[in-house]
Amino acid sequence: MTPPALLSAALLLLLLPATLTDDGLVPFSVVVQNRLLGATPRAYITHVKYRGILLGGLKRLMNSTNTFRFTYTENQDYGPYLESVNGLARNDDDRTYWELLVKMTNGRIVRTEAGIGCYIPSENEQVILNFTRWEDPSAESGISNVVDDHDGAFSTELGPRPHRGQHQS
Repeated sequence: MTPPALLSAALLLLLLPATLTDDGLVPFSVVVQNRLLGATPRAYITHVKYRGILLGGLKRLMNSTNTFRFTYTENQDYGPYLESVNGLARNDDDRTYWELLVKMTNGRIVRTEAGIGCYIPSENEQVILNFTRWEDPSAESGISNVVDDHDGAFSTELGPRPHRGQHQS
């Protein structure tokens, strides 16, 4: 007969999230894409500690390579806001910004509800920093956005894009 404590420990091991590596780090990729100019996306690998935020992973990435740079500003009410990536800055006059998308491990692409200061990456997911334009508030609210992965293009419904004053990065 197996002691209850041993069964509990075995069950706990089975229920632990698979996001932890041996050292407690969660690896994920960051893809920088600029669909407005048709530039080739650049992919990077970084990590955060378990339950760490995206901002920490982006800082770690910037400190580990000279090919990735970003800047952000701190909004008193909404937290960190992504301003530029690799020298390309958002521009209110052009209605451009850095959109934060995530390609989940199941292949689905979603627009995050949180920005870089609150989003918690999962193991092996792909964070997409997408340079794009925000829609005119009078435009239709539903959009379809095509994001190209390395296996080909696919379309996904992302819902309404934010407009001026409602950026989520």
